[in-house]
Amino acid sequence: MMARRDYLANENDTHWTNHAIARLEGYAAIVGPERTPRSLRTRNGLDMVTGLIRDACGKVTLDDLRVATTHNRVWSAVLWRNDVCEACADDPVLASAVQILREWDSSEHVASRGAILWRRFYEHFVGADPTPSVVFFTDQFDPADPLDTPSRINRHAGIGVVEALRRAVADLDGLPLDVSVGEVQYFTRAGKRHPIPGGPDETGQYNLIDAKDGFVPGRGYPNVTYGTGYQLWVAFTADGPVAESILAYSQSEDPSSPYHSDQTEMCSRGETKQVRFHPTDVLSNAVKRVVLGNGRTVLSEMPSTSR
Repeated sequence: MMARRDYLANENDTHWTNHAIARLEGYAAIVGPERTPRSLRTRNGLDMVTGLIRDACGKVTLDDLRVATTHNRVWSAVLWRNDVCEACADDPVLASAVQILREWDSSEHVASRGAILWRRFYEHFVGADPTPSVVFFTDQFDPADPLDTPSRINRHAGIGVVEALRRAVADLDGLPLDVSVGEVQYFTRAGKRHPIPGGPDETGQYNLIDAKDGFVPGRGYPNVTYGTGYQLWVAFTADGPVAESILAYSQSEDPSSPYHSDQTEMCSRGETKQVRFHPTDVLSNAVKRVVLGNGRTVLSEMPSTSR
């Protein structure tokens, strides 16, 4: 067990690195491996939270936390993008792809261009593995530095960097090489497409989003079905909890309800909503009041459009 006053984090990895510096060690193997390479998502998340605390000088606000956890950064691109571009720079067939990757912001926001090309490259180069084998690196894993090792790409591992990018380009036949995330990664609600930011954990994305059908040639990832469906950010203040949240798939399954896709649209725009804790806030923003008495249930609609 570990208790700290700064932070603890978990990115679906084992107990060993719930903190960037402090370690939980000595547990039975059945609990999970220790002193082994961490997934790219774990490394991304721990780098994010340590950077957040450092930049905020320890005074992290609710908004700081929300912004940091939705930055949609791709950790494999942070490590490898420049090396991949350099390795492919002399291949005339890949000139456009290299330029797109050089201009890409290494994130998977709805408007990010280059992310889908990188995702296809990664799958061909590494495969569907959130913790790449050591063969894809030229440096060794150091248990004393699990966040930064291994990091340097082995350009010739697997099918090689150049061939992997060539195959990624071929995958996008029928789509622009710089197609944005939002154009091909979306959730359909009541017949309307809602672009969704984020991406798979394999590439080192913290904001985990995945599609049941995987990559569909000519269409991308059109069936988002898994990942960060519900997000909640909470600050505990002297006046009680203050929180923001978003439910990516919205609250109602009824297509005629105003709450069928309202939060999906907010998620697509990167917006959140306030969570009501205090009794006065709850009552003043109620949508429906249920009065129980004399064995009867009486429903009375409230004149409010808040959630």
